[in-house]
Amino acid sequence: SLSKAEEKAFIDFVKTSATYNHWYNLFVCLLRTGCRLNELLALTIKDVDFTKGIIKIEKSFSYYKGNDKKTRLHILTPKTETSIRTIPMYSDVAKAIKAELIRQTENGLNTTSIDGVQGFIFTNKRGSVYHQPSVFTAIDRITKAYNAQEEERAKKENREPLLLPHFS
Repeated sequence: SLSKAEEKAFIDFVKTSATYNHWYNLFVCLLRTGCRLNELLALTIKDVDFTKGIIKIEKSFSYYKGNDKKTRLHILTPKTETSIRTIPMYSDVAKAIKAELIRQTENGLNTTSIDGVQGFIFTNKRGSVYHQPSVFTAIDRITKAYNAQEEERAKKENREPLLLPHFS
């Protein structure tokens, strides 16, 4: 897990990066909700109540290989009662979710249907839902890019760099 300083460095880098800023809203929500990645990726607009400031966690994505050996997404309900929960939606999370919904409105609403569920909040540039491996790849790329930039800046400023560890 990241320290507060590392978390801030990561999220600030993503926010200001021309290359990675499209990941900003997803990472704000991931870091500020404490949700598992596949729970967050499975969130739909029906799970969010802006008036009450809450998010219902009632499902997650699961991956399986079909007969054709291709990996497919499946909606899974949590295994335990405690996994089904309502969590507070902090203002920065609400702002990030609203920004994602505005982006979808501008770029075309996500019409992906997985096991009859639609209205997913987080979608990639092509309008499809994110898959867990692509998020992990993005984290690795962002971390490497941040660390390279931070080492360079720290050297110029004659200070110790604040490097990000490998995390998922």
